[in-house]
Amino acid sequence: MPLTTSQAAKKPGPPAATTSAAPAPKKPVVAAPTKGAAKAAPPPANDTFKFRFTPEDADGRIEELIPANIRTDFGDANWKLRLAALDEMTAWLEGGIVDSVESELVVRFLAKKGWNDKNFQVRQLIMQCTGLLKRLV
Repeated sequence: MPLTTSQAAKKPGPPAATTSAAPAPKKPVVAAPTKGAAKAAPPPANDTFKFRFTPEDADGRIEELIPANIRTDFGDANWKLRLAALDEMTAWLEGGIVDSVESELVVRFLAKKGWNDKNFQVRQLIMQCTGLLKRLV
């Protein structure tokens, strides 16, 4: 038997939400720091690393160790020249000098201008040069 519109309106629907639900717990209020509050000291460094050379001494030794054409081309703005310089450096390191070179000096040289290089090919050769040095350790 079909329902009439008045009977359909009286048909019970889903139960209405009750308002007797428990209120949500409030988060604790944290006091705002005052202007005079002292800043917390930074955590102490776990790893302390000491370089063999001072920055000034390293720069002087880098000039003596690494060929001038590699140094100048690696500092150039043109990425193709930097890539060619790193190719030369790789050949220079693989040519037997890798056994007698101070790896700290080469890494400092590469880090000075190369870590933030945007060209992926240049960065790949930087990692390749450091990989050659890693074999020594």
